[in-house]
Amino acid sequence: MRVVQIYNQQRSIGGGEENVVLQTTEWLRENGIETDLLLRSSRDIQNSFVNKAKAAVTGIYNAEAYRFMRDYIAQNRPSVVHAHNLYPQWSPSVLLACRDAGVPTLFTVHCQILTCPTWYHLHKGQVCEKCLDSGEQWCVLQNCRDNYAESMVYALRSFIVRKKRWFYDNVNEFIAPSEFMRDRLILVGFTAERIRTIWNAVQIPEHPAEPQAGEYVAFAGRLSPEKGVDVLLEAARLLPNIPFRLAGTGPMEPDLRRRAPINVTFLGFLGGESLASFYQGARMIVVPSICYETFPTAAAEGLAFGLPVVASRIGGLPELISEGITGRLIEAGNIAALTTAINELWNDPQRCREMGLDGRAWVKANLSKAMYVSKLLTAYRDAEESDNHLGKTNHE
Repeated sequence: MRVVQIYNQQRSIGGGEENVVLQTTEWLRENGIETDLLLRSSRDIQNSFVNKAKAAVTGIYNAEAYRFMRDYIAQNRPSVVHAHNLYPQWSPSVLLACRDAGVPTLFTVHCQILTCPTWYHLHKGQVCEKCLDSGEQWCVLQNCRDNYAESMVYALRSFIVRKKRWFYDNVNEFIAPSEFMRDRLILVGFTAERIRTIWNAVQIPEHPAEPQAGEYVAFAGRLSPEKGVDVLLEAARLLPNIPFRLAGTGPMEPDLRRRAPINVTFLGFLGGESLASFYQGARMIVVPSICYETFPTAAAEGLAFGLPVVASRIGGLPELISEGITGRLIEAGNIAALTTAINELWNDPQRCREMGLDGRAWVKANLSKAMYVSKLLTAYRDAEESDNHLGKTNHE
């Protein structure tokens, strides 16, 4: 079997989506599966008007990417293509190329990319489903990108791709990283039989943390509105005797640093051993997201390290956190509830330890690398053997 992973690297550094793609490629190779990674990056686009204008057009349909994928398949004959985020450097054109070549394609839906032009179903800090109910024009009317030109581009791209059914008609099977995501796809008309839930896996460290001795409350993630960092800072302000440490970067970082209380420390981007050490020194991890999280990597990593997780009751988070057993679930955006949950756990180190042990045991049983690879290979083989082969598109 020869597998191709195809992914458009996003602007943010070290996001959970990118880590899943890189780990999937690595783990498949470790299991003897010949695996290629076709990667394009958006990190040079943001500083160039010309590149942004080009991406606005090619993000909808990229003829060059279609030809590239067609030629790649002809030369390498992969058994299956596993696509991830394709915007804007690849575009759905590569799905059409796979279909025309008769190669089965799977697509992992890492975020709300198929149901929301801006991927988060979030507007001014509140969950928003207007585009889902009434059409993509709301992305422009509400200026969801805080830039009318970008809002128009995102809305137009989403509208055209949806109307052309380029995902629906050119993907053999969709992989949902949570039951929540699967239900969302079914809600907007994707066929349930073509959606398979496979939770992402996380690296399980040999030595867990000791949360009862943890010295701070930890946050790991992108410093952006959808992650609820504003809410976390307000909770920290109400808990001046508890240290908070935030690992990550993002567009809100300068403003957050200016407004943060003195008990909050920003550590910047952490990865590898630095991130592991960060988890090892914590008493708990907080995931205060205000958006529909599909599969929050930070929550899974915290559990793997044996930390209790305080998280918002939204999106896929309740699938990972058992209330009162492996952590606490609170209403998204509720500062008072978040403050209370953090304070109660901080003052009960033994309970932190017990929750951490339960969480780590759950991860071992459900989110192991071996389990993830096994389920993925089953999906690949099923796609190869399926009678649901799609016909040519004639979109060259």
